[in-house]
Amino acid sequence: MSCQFRNVFTFQNIPPQATQIIITTKQISSSITNTNSRSVKWLVRTAEELYAAAAVATEIVLANDIIGLNNICVLSSGKEITLNGNGHTLTSSADRAINVRGAYKATIKNLTINASGERAINIIQNSKEVIIDNVTATAANYTVNVASSAPGAKVTIHNSTLDGLTVVNVAS
Repeated sequence: MSCQFRNVFTFQNIPPQATQIIITTKQISSSITNTNSRSVKWLVRTAEELYAAAAVATEIVLANDIIGLNNICVLSSGKEITLNGNGHTLTSSADRAINVRGAYKATIKNLTINASGERAINIIQNSKEVIIDNVTATAANYTVNVASSAPGAKVTIHNSTLDGLTVVNVAS
């Protein structure tokens, strides 16, 4: 399904047999909500699409490199979510490139993160499980930060290269 969003787009009345919604977009100009608990896979091309997808998608796949991310990309809402870089690069000047906030399970994979801000991946607000797989990440300070607001978070790092002043910081 290919859509151009000009108004608020809400997933409603999805047939029960539908297990996945796949969204590819060329332009986002307002908000999107997922009111049914279906799997939503979103192929993103721009920072704006990435921000919108992070709010509703269960899987975000980069279609190309995204350069100039100047706001924090927030993966959240108590669900399972995957950010699949698909071999591409995310370049961010935001203080935190990616915030994992309150996620039940978040997977970040197949991605290069070049963060000129303080943190590449910041795990906060009761996130339960974060898997970092096949990720190359750099940040000015903490490459991966587990904040004190995420007590008991399980963080698994596989086949990844992390570089920064402090590679993994776990606040107490």
